[in-house]
This record gives sequence, C-alpha cells and structure tokens, in this order.
Amino acid sequence: MEAYTAALNGADAPPKKKREENTLGWLIDQYLSSPEFSSLKESTQAVKTSFLTNIAKESGHHPLEAIDASTIQGGRDKRASTPGAANNFLKHMSAMYKWAISNNSIHITKNPTRDVPRLKNKSDGHHTWTPEEIEQYRNRWPLGTRERLALEVLAFTGLRRGDVCRVGPAHVKDGVISFSTEKGEVEIHLPILPPLQEAIDATPHGVSYIGKEDKTPYTKESFGNWFRECCVAAGVPGRAHGMRKAAATLAAENGATDSQLKAIFGWTTDDMPSLYTRKANRKKMAEEAMKTLQRNP
Repeated sequence: MEAYTAALNGADAPPKKKREENTLGWLIDQYLSSPEFSSLKESTQAVKTSFLTNIAKESGHHPLEAIDASTIQGGRDKRASTPGAANNFLKHMSAMYKWAISNNSIHITKNPTRDVPRLKNKSDGHHTWTPEEIEQYRNRWPLGTRERLALEVLAFTGLRRGDVCRVGPAHVKDGVISFSTEKGEVEIHLPILPPLQEAIDATPHGVSYIGKEDKTPYTKESFGNWFRECCVAAGVPGRAHGMRKAAATLAAENGATDSQLKAIFGWTTDDMPSLYTRKANRKKMAEEAMKTLQRNP
C-alpha cells in the first residue's frame, strides 16, 4: 500500500524492508529472488509466490533454527480442515527447503518437512461427468455454439484447462493434434475424432478453438469461470476438470492400458493411470462376479 500511495503521488516507491537474517521470512525472500525460482513457469511462480508470501506475513519472524518437524506439522494441522491446502503447504515448504539445502550460502542442512506426512484427502475431488449430464449439456448448447465446442474439446481430448485454452488449428496436422502440455511439457499426439471435428467445423474460432466472443484466447482461470457458467446454465454439476476425469474413466473402462492413458492425458508417472485402470478393473470384475449370483433356471 505504501508503494501504491507513492505511485499515486508521483513519488518513488519506498525501499523494501529487509527481514532479519536467518528467519523464515528471510529464507522465503531468498528463495523467491533466486535464479532457480525465476526459471520456473510464470504460472508456477505466481502460485508459489502467493502461498509463501502469506506464510511470510504470518510466521516470517520465526528464526530458522526454531523450525523443526513439529513446527511444520503444526502448520499442516492448522490447515487440516482443507486437506488440499495443508498438503500444498507441505509441498511448497519442502521445495523451498530442498533449494536451501543445495545452496551453500543459506547454511541449512536439514529439511524439516521430510518426516511430516501429507494428509489423506477423502474427497474424490471434482465431480466426474455422467453420460446423462453430458447429453443434458449438449441439449442445452447445440452445435455451432462456443459452449458446445468447449465441451467437445474437453470430452474428446482430455486436456487440462490451460491446454484447452491454447489448442487450435496451428497444432493440427493430418487430423492429429500435437503439442507440448503446459504442465510437465509432455509431448502429446491426439487424433481428432469425428464428433470433435464436426463441432470444430460448425463453430467460428480464432487462433485457439475455444476463445472469447471476440475470438481472443481465454486464460486458464477465465476459461474455468466461463465454462462453469455454461454448466450452470445447462443445469449440470460438472466442471472442466470433471470432464477430464470422465474421459479417463471412459478410456479405462474401454480397455486402455496405463501406458495408453499416459500417452493421452500427458501423465508422466503411473500413479494417475493406474488409479483409473484399477477402478475400471474392479467394475468389470464386479459385473462378472454378479453373474455368478444368478440362479440357474
């Protein structure tokens, strides 16, 4: 606010107050101004900066020597009502301490987050669309509308929001979408299936298939907000990420292997694909098992 007031008055911004050395706030400042941090993607930097800056405001005065596993666990438990936030706290703090240990000028040798486990999140996360909900959405938004094209791109590519906002004609050659994902920079190649091609051909678009009314691209956040409004208007509970889950579920239930799911959805480890294939296998096994409960005539 001091810098904002100075700008309004045409004055120079006040010098940034330096935190006391070897405090948590000081360490956060060192990390956020490091070359390693600046090499991260801008979206990643924004998330980490917001999270760590808030921690610095709350607890930046604590000396580093006083921070141990029990201190970190206290920070985790403080956020236990929202397990996602608690685990993000551990993730961002762990990344900072790993950086500090590798930096000889910081003089930190132990990572206090190492022995603090993440909380189990009982929630299944985003609602997975059902076939009935997809049909209800399509009935509300006919071919030729931006709203319908958004659904079909999500449904027939399984892309994340950030990639959905970018993909367009420049990424297509011989009927195949090829580009590097925003998360993890994984190279993917997705043949355009007929229903998606029909929606693309029916809908005016700009450099990206899904854009604003003036055909300029959405940001990841603005697209998510707009698509949520489309879903509300259609009377369905699904959202953008839930369609990615629905696509992965359908692919697994139709027999896609872990490797095939990784190729489609840009995953680099087996954790996520195996989750979907295990669920699909359990469903198939249950269906087969139920047949054994039927009496013979």
